[in-house]
Amino acid sequence: GRHLPEPILVQTLDFWNTSFGYTGSEGGKIYRTSNSGTIWVPVFNPANRVISGFFMFAPSVIYLAGSQGYISRSADSGANWDDGISWDKVIETNTTENLKDLTFFDNVNGFAIGENGQISWSAGGTVWNTIPKLTQENLNALAKIDTSRAVVVGDGGIILKTEDKAKTWRKIESGTTKTLNSIDFLGEQFGYIAGEDGLALITTDGGETWTQFSSGTIRNLNSVSAGTDLKAYFVGDDGTIITFNCTPPVGNLGQISGDSQSCLATTTYSITQLPQDGSEIIWRVDGGEIISGQGTNSIEVNWTVSGRNAVLVSRSNFCGSGETSAMEVNVIKPPSTAIGIVGDGKVCTGNSYTYSLPNFEGTIYTWAVTGGELIQGQGTHEAEIKWNLNGTQQLSVTQENRCGDSLPIIKMVSVNSAPEAPLGISGESKVGLGEQIYEIDEIEGLNYRWSISGGGKILSGQGTGSVVVLWENEGDFELAVEAQNECNFSSKRILPVNVNIITALEPINQGNLKIYPNPSQGNLTISSDNLDSWSDIMIFNPIGQLIETKIIFQGQSEVQFYRLPKGFLLIKLQGKNGVVSKKVLVR
Repeated sequence: GRHLPEPILVQTLDFWNTSFGYTGSEGGKIYRTSNSGTIWVPVFNPANRVISGFFMFAPSVIYLAGSQGYISRSADSGANWDDGISWDKVIETNTTENLKDLTFFDNVNGFAIGENGQISWSAGGTVWNTIPKLTQENLNALAKIDTSRAVVVGDGGIILKTEDKAKTWRKIESGTTKTLNSIDFLGEQFGYIAGEDGLALITTDGGETWTQFSSGTIRNLNSVSAGTDLKAYFVGDDGTIITFNCTPPVGNLGQISGDSQSCLATTTYSITQLPQDGSEIIWRVDGGEIISGQGTNSIEVNWTVSGRNAVLVSRSNFCGSGETSAMEVNVIKPPSTAIGIVGDGKVCTGNSYTYSLPNFEGTIYTWAVTGGELIQGQGTHEAEIKWNLNGTQQLSVTQENRCGDSLPIIKMVSVNSAPEAPLGISGESKVGLGEQIYEIDEIEGLNYRWSISGGGKILSGQGTGSVVVLWENEGDFELAVEAQNECNFSSKRILPVNVNIITALEPINQGNLKIYPNPSQGNLTISSDNLDSWSDIMIFNPIGQLIETKIIFQGQSEVQFYRLPKGFLLIKLQGKNGVVSKKVLVR
């Protein structure tokens, strides 16, 4: 052992580093070491007071606290003291309470603690003022957490905490009325308290909550030193020395029992093992909430979120959690009708179409159809339907899972088919070379595709019910037309046409036929000496649509047209003696 030069009762011991430290005693004796306690040198102090606490800014700059409100300081390793006893009064403590310890947060703010709940605060270390007392219990020890927070402990299980450099304090629940003798922190979260009758407390949240653990002794524990986050050393009466290792619980709690397939409802989950001393059972749920049983071996869970969720459980103590047992739970909800069937709403007979709903696991889908037939997919989220009847038809589906079934979801479908072939083509079947107009009865909503087998070309009107054909070669040809809708083309309607140049050369007495003015501004005059050799006049626009027609009466030699549309117009005079076609430009 390393002994002091004289047999005194040591009250406190404090080191600046591994080499330099001070010790105080009941009679005011102070000793100093600079070689880790191998040699102790006496330090002069004028006061015959109990020296119970030190705080060092540096090896040579030291504050001390003692009985009867004594606070003193030295800037030369204890050779001289500013204490108001031997010289002019320099330090004003403003109390006569016995002080136990003191510390500083920085170069300015410090505080001291003592008996009867005494807390003294100073800005600068010269004048010390008493903080309003929260307790009359003796305060025995302090621990600084960081640059603004500290915790003090005392008799009656008292714990006080400050977060503003000791200006204000609040009580912390300790769970005991035993005397608390010592406190120490390592870092800002982990702290330990030693007390009478073997009492040992630990905090893992910066001193906000304290948990008692078994020290294995009933002897008074007088001091504690934190070695690491999870390790501390306690000393006490009769040479008691205890090393405490904080370890989380070991082993898992085994398999979780309960339904791994659940609805959005309340389900029970349990384990066979019970809580153990020093630890508690902690449950956690993803996708729901625990409504009862936390801390026991059985819980009730109200599932609130569908999908892949989990129940987890482990033992936990203030040192951490043990192994976790986990169970995956697939939570499903009753089928929803707030969705629609996806698929074509306008279809054609004879064709197959795919319709679907979202694919929910564990759900059976039942499809029903009018005006068609189910090809495949019954029981699944996707069905193939072949439509057979025209008109507005209905497709429906119901959903069923272990949590219930839904009302039918309905989709109305408009079913159509390819159109019928046009009834007949109007126009000359025996023609000469040149332009001819051909027409059908046009039905709204249909498109028309014209084609010729040869001998000429379609000049205009493709897609409509009227076309202009230019015959360029002699021979027998076919003019065909098909109706089309969104489903398909109809069959062809065919007009055989014989193109013969002799027909075109047949003399037609045009009787000095005049069509003027050409170009026109919209008004047009047609005249001839023998105009009545034709029976009527027809005017077609550039896409082959008939826009004007007039009958020629016997003896009539002139016809007028007014407000004709702009563009190239085809003027067609026809009668029993033949057909004459002329073009006019309207500007």
